[in-house]
Amino acid sequence: MRILLVEDNPHIGLSLSDQLCGAGHLVQLAQAGSLSAELLKAVADVDVMIFDIVSSNQHGFDLVRDLRLGGTNVPVVILSALDTTADRVRGLDSGADDYIVKPLVHGELEARLRALARRVARSSDRLASTHSAEPGQAGRDVGGP
Repeated sequence: MRILLVEDNPHIGLSLSDQLCGAGHLVQLAQAGSLSAELLKAVADVDVMIFDIVSSNQHGFDLVRDLRLGGTNVPVVILSALDTTADRVRGLDSGADDYIVKPLVHGELEARLRALARRVARSSDRLASTHSAEPGQAGRDVGGP
């Protein structure tokens, strides 16, 4: 999986990058302060974006929202020390596909990435089968009259 990892803390960023690379992923590491929605839209060659949303820099929620409003469909996972229910709801409502509270438990990020990949694959399979249906067949209830 090709991952854009956005993490403000260089030590955490390198540690997560090493962990993800060790699991076979290709990781591009960036610092949140240097990003804008325009730059992220240009990064079309990633399978998932992982954002660290920190309490001192909550514009990250707006960045995710702006990506979605701009038509970016790349899955987004938020990592954050912000752990209230309101924070998690705000992150998911901004357009994130998942929200993980720090500190990370060993293996949790990788397991959630696998789950995300399964959801994306199922969605792609459904889209492909809808496009390959015979004309007039898509959307029919097979069990109905």
